[in-house]
Amino acid sequence: MTHEEAIRRAAALLRLADKAGTAEEAAAAAGKAQALMTRYELDSGMLDTSEASADPGPMISTARGGDPVGDLGSGARMERWRWALAWALCKVNGCAPTIRRSGDRKRLDLIGRAGHVDTVRYLFPAIARQVEAAARAECRGMGGVYRRNFCDGAVETIRKRLQDAAAEAVAEFKAEAGREGWGLVRVNTALQRVEGAHKAAMAAAPGFGVRYSSGSRSAAQFDHAGREAGRRAGARFSLGGSAGALAGGQRRLPL
Repeated sequence: MTHEEAIRRAAALLRLADKAGTAEEAAAAAGKAQALMTRYELDSGMLDTSEASADPGPMISTARGGDPVGDLGSGARMERWRWALAWALCKVNGCAPTIRRSGDRKRLDLIGRAGHVDTVRYLFPAIARQVEAAARAECRGMGGVYRRNFCDGAVETIRKRLQDAAAEAVAEFKAEAGREGWGLVRVNTALQRVEGAHKAAMAAAPGFGVRYSSGSRSAAQFDHAGREAGRRAGARFSLGGSAGALAGGQRRLPL
């Protein structure tokens, strides 16, 4: 399977989960998709046997034409959970996120290598739609503070699952490398290629006119019940099951 085929499979997985639109299915589908993306980026690293093929290509910015990766809404502040989700995806997929204005709307743009940018371009809107759907279903009549905390809690769980899925994919890759007798240098090269991508994208950000501040992007009040409800929603299903299946094996990819 090529990197492009892995992206298409991950997109199909997320489209299936999007039909139900719950936060727990978002977490499960995101983890499965992330494991695919991490694994096949590692596999592509193993195929790089020459200097020419190992060249990851130039850094790009999605702000330079094309559709935005995500619409972040209007107003003085964006929702904190959206920015947290963008950072979580970018950190494990070798990108740097940035917010740009387009009229009265905010948009998410990315800086990174083309393959990494494509991964986040698929994952971000699909996961965000599912968090929104879960909030509509489970926060009706609970007020804005509860809803904000519910979304924050759901993304906390999704972020942890993204990290766990990536770490699991790396562990499986190392184990397979050992069984197949791949050289340590080639294994380390594949790992470094993924692990160093986010730092490289952050280092390139100033060249695209991006500056990051350390301040909070939202000052929402804390609601413990809402936060815990979101965390539970995101943690209800495991990421187990056979490859290409949603949590619990309810559906398989149409591939």
